Amino acid sequence: MATPFTRRSFLAGAASVATVSLLGCSKVSTIPELVSLYSPDFVIAAGVEQRIPIAVVEDEASATLDDQAELPVRVTIGGDVITELTAVPYVVTHEHFGEKEQKAHQHSTLYRYYPLRITLPKPGVYDVIVSFPTGTASLQVQAFNQQDIRIPLQGSKFPSVQTPTIDNQLDMDTLCTRSPQCPFHNHNVADLLQRNKPFALLIATPAFCATAYCGPVVETLIEASKNYPEIAMIHSEVYANTKEVSGNYQDERLIKASLVDELNLNFEPALFLVNNKGFVADRLDNLFDAQELDEVLAAL
Repeated sequence: MATPFTRRSFLAGAASVATVSLLGCSKVSTIPELVSLYSPDFVIAAGVEQRIPIAVVEDEASATLDDQAELPVRVTIGGDVITELTAVPYVVTHEHFGEKEQKAHQHSTLYRYYPLRITLPKPGVYDVIVSFPTGTASLQVQAFNQQDIRIPLQGSKFPSVQTPTIDNQLDMDTLCTRSPQCPFHNHNVADLLQRNKPFALLIATPAFCATAYCGPVVETLIEASKNYPEIAMIHSEVYANTKEVSGNYQDERLIKASLVDELNLNFEPALFLVNNKGFVADRLDNLFDAQELDEVLAAL
């Protein structure tokens, strides 16, 4: 059974990243830390190529990798090598609140991530081993049977779901937690599927994720959308009653939006790229930067 979807469980990975960085001055490590940025619960399927994002975090005092550092990766199961690849880095643009200078910028000691594209051939637990100049680090990835995964996978038909719009908010008491409201609340997925219109559906909570490790994904999509007018852009919130709980994401009364349940999401943010035939062309889980987003939109 998958871990229940909560704001606290989603932020666990991000918290561990921050902890690694903050401890850098007191506990110097010459080998970077790997942090998983994917849900471990019935998300990664065997037999289909999927994007598996990981973070590479260095101690500030011993950082040696530059922002463009490509890294050799080996994927094994039971000691057998499944594949070897070169991981290409992306760095999320972000801000530092509380400082006089809040201009958005990039640096990699905390915000570097590697979206691995891997096909894991069979269900099981795999080791992802990354080689650094100072040694190796690894983490585990579990692949599940495709029939056990209910989240729409790459290559599958996207379900004909209703998404909240300006004209029909459905069960949402707040259509968009971004201020001002983002421009992606005019389209209903079910209608777009009938019209054979390609679309990008982003499920995210901008009120919380504007500067979190998950990245400013709504802002990134707004900027990218200017170059892709032929793709319908949709943003849908994660929680249905943010107004009722006054934006308190720790409130016990907080409930998920029905769309989150219909898509069987146990994490956020999530970006679905759906082509004009109604099939999932790609999916970006948890975080993405402007460069990676441009790549998948261009492919769509």
